[in-house]
Amino acid sequence: MGLARSGHEVIGRDLSPVATSQAAVHAAARGTRLPVAAADMRALPFRPSAFDVVLCADNSLPHLLSADDLRTALLGMRRVLHNDGLPVITVRAYDEARRTHPTATSPPARAGP
Repeated sequence: MGLARSGHEVIGRDLSPVATSQAAVHAAARGTRLPVAAADMRALPFRPSAFDVVLCADNSLPHLLSADDLRTALLGMRRVLHNDGLPVITVRAYDEARRTHPTATSPPARAGP
């Protein structure tokens, strides 16, 4: 949502229809257009070379439980990127974070868009 609010053209996808619906509602409440739909990262519904960047955030990839599923997802991401496109994949070490920072403060809440 932050990328869309910064002026980037963003298309959101998640395996969960509930998560994508919630993202659209949150974006609209902030005056941001965010086209979303449910989609499996192992079968991305986009034409080849459609994107400059593919962002696979937080721990999406570790949800894939087989090497074949991981390979399929990564090859699909590559397929939808321009030749000089950028894949951005983030993985958070939640277990490590819990071990080294067992308590944390909540992020500050902010009212409005």
